[in-house]
Amino acid sequence: MQRPKLGKIKLLSAKEQVAAVLRKAILSRELVEGQEITLEGIAGMVGVSSMPVREAFQILAADGLIKVRPNKGAVVLGINEQTIREHYEIR
Repeated sequence: MQRPKLGKIKLLSAKEQVAAVLRKAILSRELVEGQEITLEGIAGMVGVSSMPVREAFQILAADGLIKVRPNKGAVVLGINEQTIREHYEIR
């Protein structure tokens, strides 16, 4: 019997997992344009400390999905079909 060719799994860091969860929520419009998100709120929802959330915010800000507001958390930026397409092509 021939063994199937399976790819290796990737172990993601907490910040990468948080960024992935938030990216999915933004692209699926569960988090909408103008919605404010906080470190503490997201940390509580996903069950991690605030540090990986802070790092995930930086990743998403660099991707243009959120704008970080010092001492206030972040706000979700508007997305369009092109943005969604680009992010799905990248991932």
